[in-house]
Amino acid sequence: ANIKTALMDSMLEMVGTSHVTFACTGAMEPILYQENLEGAMQRGAMLVDISVPRNIDDVGANKVEGVKAYNVDDLKAVVAANQARRQRLVLEAEELLQGEMKSFKGWHQSLGT
Repeated sequence: ANIKTALMDSMLEMVGTSHVTFACTGAMEPILYQENLEGAMQRGAMLVDISVPRNIDDVGANKVEGVKAYNVDDLKAVVAANQARRQRLVLEAEELLQGEMKSFKGWHQSLGT
């Protein structure tokens, strides 16, 4: 992976040329927002805000062409959806295994053991 870190004075240049940016600072208000991103973005990008309070104004950032911004709440929703899907798959697998065990036991008993 080609991971780069940047200081605040080169932040917009780095964000504007990156495919994916994770934001997590001690700022008390957003440092990336529609107005400063519009002039900086040189490609489509994903912005992921893992900070609390938020460092990215995701509503404004999502208005910038080619930018998709996510925050901690979005990530929690994805995790919850994935967990629910995995739980459904576990239940399906258990049903499949029960059916196979029943078939196996029937076959095993037919051997006369």
